[in-house]
Amino acid sequence: MAERIERPSAAPRRDIVVTINGPGEISAWLYPFLSRAHRAWPDAAIRVVLLPCVFSSGVESHVLSGMEGVASVSSVREGLAFALAGRLPDGLDRAATGPVLHFGGEPALSYLLARRLKRPLIAYVEHPFSMRRLFDKVLFAGTHDPTRVTLPSGATVIGDLMVDAIADKCPDRATPAPQDAPVIAIYPGSRDYLVKYTLPFFAKAFDLVAAAQPNARAMMALSDFVALDFIRNLPDVRDGRPIDGDNLRFEDSAQGPVLYTSGGNRIAIAKHADVARLARVGLALPGTTTAELAALGIPTVVALPTHRGDLSPLPGLASHIGRIPLIGPPIKSALAHAFLARLGFTALPNRRAGRAIVPEIIEPIRAADVAKAVLGVLGKTAGDYDAELRAIMGPPGATDRLVEMLRPFVESAEKGLVRVAAR
Repeated sequence: MAERIERPSAAPRRDIVVTINGPGEISAWLYPFLSRAHRAWPDAAIRVVLLPCVFSSGVESHVLSGMEGVASVSSVREGLAFALAGRLPDGLDRAATGPVLHFGGEPALSYLLARRLKRPLIAYVEHPFSMRRLFDKVLFAGTHDPTRVTLPSGATVIGDLMVDAIADKCPDRATPAPQDAPVIAIYPGSRDYLVKYTLPFFAKAFDLVAAAQPNARAMMALSDFVALDFIRNLPDVRDGRPIDGDNLRFEDSAQGPVLYTSGGNRIAIAKHADVARLARVGLALPGTTTAELAALGIPTVVALPTHRGDLSPLPGLASHIGRIPLIGPPIKSALAHAFLARLGFTALPNRRAGRAIVPEIIEPIRAADVAKAVLGVLGKTAGDYDAELRAIMGPPGATDRLVEMLRPFVESAEKGLVRVAAR
């Protein structure tokens, strides 16, 4: 792509603007990037701009504001106002130099934002997208399913940032020994509207696991995007929902918050890293958790109940169609099932391998189906999965490679030059 060089009249402030949209990208991509970017450029501020996302938790701004290394956060409304109308948010500076790094959201919005700032635009993505030729550089994670997705010729694959994220969060993971009581790690999600269904469902599945294997223990990973008060006050499961589940009893114990199942089994509540450190098998929805656990050698039973496709968030226009009275919900439900059929595997290690490594249960399912899959995993040794999953996810180091790829775009300011791609 042709370039022009602009000479600033005075030494400008240097920053890196990151566009991002949902919990997965924040916790598994931005998280490892922050520390390494600040190590490389201590004087550069990281400024995050949120973009719209149907999978949003609604508390992204709050979580980002509390993350060490984030200098400013622009809300979805502010990000849209700037990209579409040029209204500059408080955190951004037109005179500053440094790239725009697209981590998530609609690429067209990142492109418009970079044009308004007159900054180079770099993307880190899992899959090719139609606008990539308008970006100065596109970097791929390499997590695509090779049987379904073909990367462009000469694509730059730098590896999976999620591997670095979990290595940073959980550096002292040890493979469980055969004599250890197996810990079932429950990951109900990072969005309230999902947790209210999945947590009671997974808890019921654990009751069935514990009945067959009484020494099994359970821990629930509390997402940074879900308040403990929400877990304390879960809605009653007797609300007509079409999915298995039992009401859970919350207790603030001396050892920390705990849930008790209807079967009397205890589920300790802890942070993701503390749960992953001990887990023998994970129980989760599709998403970044499946990749992070795989990078630690932990198999995950991935469960995606599809009883109500009309209630599930979908990318693009499909989510909005569901709001049309009468005809919208059945159309969206059909689109949801078609989307899953095209997606193939949903667990990220399976997608990367192009084959089933960990169990996936994707249909109108029962807790008994999930329990059976968990017991099947427990019937094997931890070593049966450990090496294969780690090899599939690859070694750490992707974030360091990302920083090196960004270096020319960030450090151009030190030479008194601002690199601006000709559009």
